[in-house]
Amino acid sequence: MLRGNLKGKYAKLVSLFNYLLAVAEVCTKLDLTIPWVLPTGLEVRQSYLTNTEVRLRPFIYYKNTFSIRVINQDKFNKDKQIRAFMPNLIHSLDAASLALLTKSFNANEKVCSIYTVHDCFAVTADRIPELMENLKNVYTDIYSENGYLKKLDEGIRYHIKTSISGSTFIDDYTIIIPNLNEVIKFPDVRSVTSEIFDTECLKKSCYLVI
Repeated sequence: MLRGNLKGKYAKLVSLFNYLLAVAEVCTKLDLTIPWVLPTGLEVRQSYLTNTEVRLRPFIYYKNTFSIRVINQDKFNKDKQIRAFMPNLIHSLDAASLALLTKSFNANEKVCSIYTVHDCFAVTADRIPELMENLKNVYTDIYSENGYLKKLDEGIRYHIKTSISGSTFIDDYTIIIPNLNEVIKFPDVRSVTSEIFDTECLKKSCYLVI
């Protein structure tokens, strides 16, 4: 439904959705964590494991029971790994943007009041133009054409190569793995980043919701 609603006007967003979904499916199929590094340098590794519920009755003379969840360290919850990747990536990038914005905004001052809720920001009225300028610069630096998404793609492909002994990439996007009777296609990030975007347009834009 999401892809169907977006396809008409936002084809590039659909391509991004498909790319991230395919990345999660490939990593999950290979029983690997899904790693990414935020622009702040923090490394994230998504690893949702399966668990089993065990119900205990501690005393034979007491009818009440309680349950505990035992985590299986060797088996991923594959559905959750795939579902959670996109929202976790987006939330973590929001947090990174906030950290970079705060650093930039307070670069020349010891103390400054700034209020945030997720990806919404507030400052005193006299500093709104400064906030807008810093926010544009932060988003431009993270999401420029040669920026974050390509680094994420390179990092995940490197993770696959180094985690599975003997694995090789043919033309960067076809994975050959020993003892696996299947050729795995890794999604091509160029389907999302092929267009050249002039980041100066964003910096000059006056369309910023405040």
